[in-house]
Amino acid sequence: METSRDPREGWTKGERELFDARADHEAWSYAHEILEPWVRITRSIGSDELTQVMEKALGEVEDEVARTRDVLDALQPARREENYRDVLEELAISRGFDGAEEMARRAAELAPGYTAKKILDAPPPASALR
Repeated sequence: METSRDPREGWTKGERELFDARADHEAWSYAHEILEPWVRITRSIGSDELTQVMEKALGEVEDEVARTRDVLDALQPARREENYRDVLEELAISRGFDGAEEMARRAAELAPGYTAKKILDAPPPASALR
């Protein structure tokens, strides 16, 4: 008799945690996707009690979606930075700049206290660009 092996065997602890966090977030996001239209339907039925119960359930699911997103974000900070840089590069080129570096230099001119390097590392708050 063959025993089933854990497909995550050989993964690092961090890889397993990230996999589990993604699965958890996807499951709660799917629950939200299913429940949200049902809540809209119950509102149209007009039963206050049913609406309250459904809205409470939706609120709990939304809390879990947010919680699992926070866990996932905490486990993948390097990926978040990589995504920011990719988006910045695409945005720069779509706006006619040679790349993210040129756009960051130009943005730094508009944001006192910010250097191009700071902007390339993380976006300045919108208030700094006013």
